[in-house]
Amino acid sequence: MDAGEDSLDLIIPNKTDFDALTRTLEDLLAFYQEEEPCANPDYAFIQYHLVEMGKSLGEGCLVSCSDWVTLCKRWNAPVNKAEATSMYRTFCEKLAISNTQTDGLQMFEIVRLLETLRQRGLDMAIGSAQGKEGEDPRKRLFQKIAQSKSDGSKAISAQDFLAFLHEKQKETDMTLEDVKDLFYQLNGHRVSPQLEDALSAVSQKQSSTQEAVSWEREYITWDAFGRYLLLDSNDVFNPERAVTTDR
Repeated sequence: MDAGEDSLDLIIPNKTDFDALTRTLEDLLAFYQEEEPCANPDYAFIQYHLVEMGKSLGEGCLVSCSDWVTLCKRWNAPVNKAEATSMYRTFCEKLAISNTQTDGLQMFEIVRLLETLRQRGLDMAIGSAQGKEGEDPRKRLFQKIAQSKSDGSKAISAQDFLAFLHEKQKETDMTLEDVKDLFYQLNGHRVSPQLEDALSAVSQKQSSTQEAVSWEREYITWDAFGRYLLLDSNDVFNPERAVTTDR
């Protein structure tokens, strides 16, 4: 590939090698489509930069305040060192972990802090353009659909999500069971017949397991819903698929 070119031409000497390459690429695409709903791109994004910074990833990986400041700088985030430090410390105080977790935050906590940083940037961008505080349109949509739970948090039920798919995204072929399978994936699980059979067998014996499995199939929170709207496979990125046609 020459410098400045945007494409790469491959010369494959025989049809056997070409067929092997084609099958491999098809398998990789199929694997990506299967894994995408249950993967969190923010985790991969943060992990990539931590590795580039020389940190070792693993179960005990913690991100310090200094690490967070460095991450913000690498991302060209609209915050200076003092603001990044303040964000980190405020987040720790809200979680009441400032005295118990002095070495840093865990990965899932940094993902939440990244969302706070992202919202801050959105507020600044929209606010400067419109003279008011910005709001993520995905979150506004979530607030319209979500229900308040007993613990004060909000989540979208499978039934309400199905109505959203039918009415807003015109995916009228989706069923309630399809939605529950999707929720299970968005909540971090792969769905396979074997796994479903195993969970069903266990849930019949242990009511506590049934409750845990049921929640993951019946509800999604803001994090999962926001991620769903950005999936490559979601119809919002391909309006033609969302058009209702006569059959």
